[in-house]
Amino acid sequence: MKIISTKAGLAALLEVTPGDIDNVIARLPKFYTKKTEPKPNGGQRVFYVPHGRLRAFQDKIKTHILDKARFAAYLYGGIKRKSAIKNARNHSGKEAVLALDIKSFFPSIRPERVLAVFERLGYIGEAGRILTRLTTYEYQLPQGPPTSPAIANLAVPRLDARLSGLARSQGLSHTRFVDDMTLSGSRRLAKFSRLAARIVEEDGFKVKQGPRGQLMPQDRRQSITGLSVNFKLNVARHKRNEVLADSVRRLREGLRLDDSTQGKLAWLNSANPKVGTRLIKAAKQLRDTGKKVEAS
Repeated sequence: MKIISTKAGLAALLEVTPGDIDNVIARLPKFYTKKTEPKPNGGQRVFYVPHGRLRAFQDKIKTHILDKARFAAYLYGGIKRKSAIKNARNHSGKEAVLALDIKSFFPSIRPERVLAVFERLGYIGEAGRILTRLTTYEYQLPQGPPTSPAIANLAVPRLDARLSGLARSQGLSHTRFVDDMTLSGSRRLAKFSRLAARIVEEDGFKVKQGPRGQLMPQDRRQSITGLSVNFKLNVARHKRNEVLADSVRRLREGLRLDDSTQGKLAWLNSANPKVGTRLIKAAKQLRDTGKKVEAS
């Protein structure tokens, strides 16, 4: 592994000058736009969207540094050729599923964790501190920059290793999709739910579902990142109907399905092609007849 410790060395790697780095860092607030969107369960999710030279710097950091990092097999968020669907398939048809979702995950990743990420990648001293300044904001890892997903994947190695070790020792499956950690296996999983949640807490985070996470036996709905996994992979009914309603609204207005809606249809079709095909037919029927049809 090549070690870079100076501003000059980092500037050469990123194909900029040391002065360019200084100018961007001195004006960081000018390169971010704050945006919010409502969370499904209440509250607001905050995004800091980079632009201008900072965005260009972050794109270079992603290309020259983060895209070259190695990610553990149990990580599925923001990684090429992986997805929420592939993540959920690991837990389909299991007797028990345990969800451990981290509360305020990105804001809880402080600059010292980000610095540790770059140090493990070989960027130490001045170089590591500069990379941390260019990828954090408001004393947190912000949602919005292109560098944040990869950093989030690399920011909790001890937590990931402990959950993975627990899973291996007990014959369980373990994955993480950004802030959604999942264990699955036999009914014996219930014995380890408190331990798994405590592992998360001991690393400085809070579990949204409480001190034992959310244990989902197979006789109840098992849902991971909007996907049902009880006996086969599927999209939850309310999610299917949301996509249907959005598609129909656009069709009735004489609009083409936008990229977002087409992406949702493709996501649903990937999870369950049979249901996806029915949904598309239902949307067309609604457009043509105006009769309400549910995507079953």
